[in-house]
Amino acid sequence: MTDQILGAPTVLRVITATGVLAHLALASSFLGTILIAVVAEYLYMRSHNQFWLNTARAFSVVATIFFGVGAAFGTLVEFGLVTIWSNFVSLIGEAIVLPFYLELFAFLMEVIILPLYVFTWGKIRNQALHWVIGIAAAFGGYYSAYNILAVMASLSMRPPGLEVINLYQATGQNVVGLTDYVVKWANPADAWNMFWWGANVFIFHGILAAVIFSWSVVAAIYLYLYVRDRKPERFMMLKVLVLTIAVLTAIEGFVLGHFQGELVTDLDPLKLAALEGMFWSGLRVDPLTSFLAYGTFNHAFWGYYSWPASVRPPDFVFVFY
Repeated sequence: MTDQILGAPTVLRVITATGVLAHLALASSFLGTILIAVVAEYLYMRSHNQFWLNTARAFSVVATIFFGVGAAFGTLVEFGLVTIWSNFVSLIGEAIVLPFYLELFAFLMEVIILPLYVFTWGKIRNQALHWVIGIAAAFGGYYSAYNILAVMASLSMRPPGLEVINLYQATGQNVVGLTDYVVKWANPADAWNMFWWGANVFIFHGILAAVIFSWSVVAAIYLYLYVRDRKPERFMMLKVLVLTIAVLTAIEGFVLGHFQGELVTDLDPLKLAALEGMFWSGLRVDPLTSFLAYGTFNHAFWGYYSWPASVRPPDFVFVFY
């Protein structure tokens, strides 16, 4: 069964990864643009500068487009998950059901509140109330990302209380005649361990990366436009974008990045090998990584090719790393 899950043709793995990356890029763009809309509307309420109102309205529409296309890709990803990787779902479904269940409510918040936010510009006299609706729409997006990233974290770092059970040895039964194994919680209450400390480091590291990525793209566009026409409104926008990016990048790199690096080093040796270019088989000393991780120059690490080809991600993944 393990070979059936992990030994799928490379083309299926590439198609799945491409779909996930597309959904990830669109979802990240939504998180950034809806936040820009909410911040711009707040600045309009503070300054009554028409530029900020126009910016908020424009980015609310852009965010809605990203959401719609991203949701379509997300549906395709889920369809592929339950068809191409159905054995994997049967293996780990019980372990990851809680975040997916909570994500459903977050998605419903987005579907209901985001159109309400976009189509009520100028129709709600109380600007503060409209801004609160925008915050609720943004919260739905961020809470959705929180739960999905909790699932991704569990695929890298096993949460406390999660066990791999051999059902056939324990009960003489298996799952629909396909697999003897299932990943489940030692105690049902342990399902909340999906959100343990390590998962939260992973989650907020990913959320900040999404905002930094999307705001950097927007900042690059505004910088290009400002160089061309020197409009003062562009410079106003750049000041907000660049300052926020600088602060978030500092938190991402010096705080969350540090903790994330420790977790990868301790709990995810395959990802560490891909990240650090350890393309060998077996144990070998890597002086630089050893010094950065442990303060010595003689620590040995498992190389990328120590894992079977069926377990390693497609080659293009570590090229991106």
